[in-house]
Amino acid sequence: MTSRSEPASVVVKNSFWMVAQPLALSLISLFVVGYTARLLGEDQYGRFVLGFTFVAMIAPFANLGLRAITVREVAKRQDESGRFVDMVYSARLILSLLSVLGAIVSVSLTNYPLDTRLVVSLASLTIVLQAVSTTFYDVFQAHEQMQEVAFAQGMTGLAVTALTVAALFAGFRLLGVTVAYVIGNAAGLAVAWARFTRQYRRPRLLIDGPGFASAIVRGAPFFVPGLVAIVGSRVGIVILSAVSGDAAVGHYGAANALVERLGVVPDGICTAFYPTMIALYHRSADEGGRLFKRFFLYMVLLGLPIGVGTTVLARPIITLVYGLAYLDSVAVLQILIWSLFVTFLTSLQSWTLGAIHREKLAGVVAIASTLVNVALSAVLIPLYAERGAAMASLVSAACAYVALWLAIKRHLVAEVTNLRRLGKAVTATAIMGVVSYLLRDMNIAVVLAASVATYAATLWAIKAVTTEEVQLIRGLLFSRAARGI
Repeated sequence: MTSRSEPASVVVKNSFWMVAQPLALSLISLFVVGYTARLLGEDQYGRFVLGFTFVAMIAPFANLGLRAITVREVAKRQDESGRFVDMVYSARLILSLLSVLGAIVSVSLTNYPLDTRLVVSLASLTIVLQAVSTTFYDVFQAHEQMQEVAFAQGMTGLAVTALTVAALFAGFRLLGVTVAYVIGNAAGLAVAWARFTRQYRRPRLLIDGPGFASAIVRGAPFFVPGLVAIVGSRVGIVILSAVSGDAAVGHYGAANALVERLGVVPDGICTAFYPTMIALYHRSADEGGRLFKRFFLYMVLLGLPIGVGTTVLARPIITLVYGLAYLDSVAVLQILIWSLFVTFLTSLQSWTLGAIHREKLAGVVAIASTLVNVALSAVLIPLYAERGAAMASLVSAACAYVALWLAIKRHLVAEVTNLRRLGKAVTATAIMGVVSYLLRDMNIAVVLAASVATYAATLWAIKAVTTEEVQLIRGLLFSRAARGI
């Protein structure tokens, strides 16, 4: 990277691979999720959500912080990382098998209905499949081969989507859909295995106790806060199930499914951003700071219109995807979408702190915000049911943002972003919001198209984005590689 603009170009290009394809697939699968929720009904869909929530709380034990450590170590010593990758592959395989056993034993000790326990037992198999797949993803990410990650994840999503539809058409319901998710993840692993072995070699089982212990120690600052954050964010669903029943979980899960599918945007950008930030900060702290400021603005430019547009159009979106039976999900979506906006910013902040070796600080913030979430869930869910769970998520995310903002100002840059360009982003979003509101009763596709066009035109008119940035995005959209997606 020889010029100041090149690192940002690399991240934008890799972000395109990590966002465009998964986002398109998520939007397609969204209607499958809606179809699933309609056929299963509020109660059974709530059990489906609860079952996978339980598995998500166990899954971090198959990781132990090794994902971030793998990316960082392989990025630093790309040509000498074979033994390290073998060790991580073996460790995560063993850890995931133990996690599956833990999930099955744990759920068998609960008082959940039999079908919920069966969902957990079946869904826990995805822990092993995803643990192995993501080991390959981490190596691709470290080599900045984001197109490989995007392809494998895309194939997984397509397999899950197709198999879910097939299961529903065949007359299967809760357990059939769960099995479809498991088989779809197995297909995704097969694709990742084939792509990895073609470019590198077959991973080998390597039991290296001292190496594994060392990696676990280095990964602890990522694992502990990550575990606390995942468990804390899912505890609200467990409390909601106990206090308000499966239907309330179904309403919350319906709105949350929409938000999670949009979550591929910050996830994809940060996945591409992290290895570049590691290398750039290692070379120059000032250049690392400039890269962060630039992408902080990009996160606002992407996240703010999503928040405003979804808030205005929440009712027609829920009605279109899930039907009138899920109208209680409208208010939940309007709250959760702002949690997503905050996540755009906190994800970038957290991964930046990890890249500059301040992961312990990011971990403390994650733990503290999770404790806030759990405490608020315990208070707000009995009062407001599914809306209370959403409010707890939003407030805790906002607390995390403030703490991470202070950390970034102290350890990286005094000014987090360009206030003038930030003001232009707010202006463009406000104009788009007015257009969305005025057209809200029209066909949702027409409203979305008009809103996107208005936002893009306003950004260009008030020069909120530079000519260089527009040319880069245009090149990605019309390049031969992009057409191959």
